[in-house]
Amino acid sequence: DSLKKLWLVELTVCFDILFEEATARKQLNYRDLIVAAEEAGYASSIITVEVGSRGMPNIDRFENLKHQFVLSKREVHSLMMSLCAQAIRGSFAVWCSRNRATQLTLNLHCTYFSLICLFVTTCTCTCMLFC
Repeated sequence: DSLKKLWLVELTVCFDILFEEATARKQLNYRDLIVAAEEAGYASSIITVEVGSRGMPNIDRFENLKHQFVLSKREVHSLMMSLCAQAIRGSFAVWCSRNRATQLTLNLHCTYFSLICLFVTTCTCTCMLFC
């Protein structure tokens, strides 16, 4: 029988020097989901991708993404640059909306939706992206 696979790709926009802490936190957050997927017969793994709030990417994670999904160097670079630009825009929206909770929520949802669309259209594989 064929093995079903599930890759959970999680994007985190965090402070630029807190990549390892963000990775550990996200892997812990999705542990139960990974276990449930494995119990349902899926070979499951989580790939975290971190971009700093000032647009600095965690290069190692993008390399992992490249190898996991067999992406070209150009595809990874394009994805990384687009996500970094989105992180900067999202951080700027948070800063500008810091005194308006409703506007902040709307801006964050728009930013996350953009990131999901960007990732799905950039990669030629089936995956899930949670923000």
